[in-house]
Amino acid sequence: MDLAAKASQNFFLNINKPRGKTAHDVVYQVRKLLKISRVGHGGTLDPMAEGVLPIAVGKCTRLIRFLVGTKTYKAGILLGQSTTTDDIEGRVLSQSDVLPDEQAIRQALNLFSGKLEQLPPDYSAVHYQGKRLYQLARVGQVPEDIKARSVEVYSLDVVASKPPHLELVISCSAGTYIRSIARDLGAKLGCGGCLESLVRTAAGPFVLESSVTLEELAKLIEDGQLASAMVKPSTVLGLPNLDIKKESVQKLVFGQTIHREADSAHAGQSNSQDGADAAFDFDFVSVSYGGDIIAVCRSTGEGNLQPEVVMTNGE
Repeated sequence: MDLAAKASQNFFLNINKPRGKTAHDVVYQVRKLLKISRVGHGGTLDPMAEGVLPIAVGKCTRLIRFLVGTKTYKAGILLGQSTTTDDIEGRVLSQSDVLPDEQAIRQALNLFSGKLEQLPPDYSAVHYQGKRLYQLARVGQVPEDIKARSVEVYSLDVVASKPPHLELVISCSAGTYIRSIARDLGAKLGCGGCLESLVRTAAGPFVLESSVTLEELAKLIEDGQLASAMVKPSTVLGLPNLDIKKESVQKLVFGQTIHREADSAHAGQSNSQDGADAAFDFDFVSVSYGGDIIAVCRSTGEGNLQPEVVMTNGE
């Protein structure tokens, strides 16, 4: 099997996760549809959330950590109610009919842009002493020493405001909990708040407009059109790229270090079009042959690239 055929077995899918399913439910269903066990997801979505869920297939599961981390959401927030889960599916803890005015809401929202120290929800997948927080919360053992995590909200825009309902568009770093924003906004306004709805419209280069539902994916597979839904890793990794010579591929397969200039397919030419000139401003560099990613390498200085993840056995 040639390198191009090998590369076609390793790809991403842009799945539109439906409300009511977990990210693991989606992974399980994709495994069944593709009849392959090596499937993973690139960013958890709560069961009540819907929208973009990057799915990695084959050796692309090892590339998930290199995906661009920026996420964009359309969030519906309900003011005047707080819950155990910080969304409307949890047990109600408090309710208030006294709601803030429009000016107070917008002033409070200003506090949720930029770099934040955010406490995750009690019902979340965050690890604590070997267990998930939601596992502890379900048995009434929520720890009191959970540490806030550093996150960043790049933009927060009000789409609609008809208290008690708010609709926001939020662009943020990976690891940001929109439920925590809803909870903390309600606390700041003194009326309580929880998440009413959530749609992830983008996860790095994966966008809602080009996503497919599980039903659509099943139909594509049935019709022999799966290739139309495949996303090549070379189009979504947020890394500089270096094209290499065919004879250099085997070096990576054998775990050998390659050199930026000596192994470049454009040796003796300017490599700026491939991102090579900027490659050593990054810890990692993607390495390609014939338009397909062969490996992700760690930059070790002096033009050397040590393979970190190899996508082919070179056959």
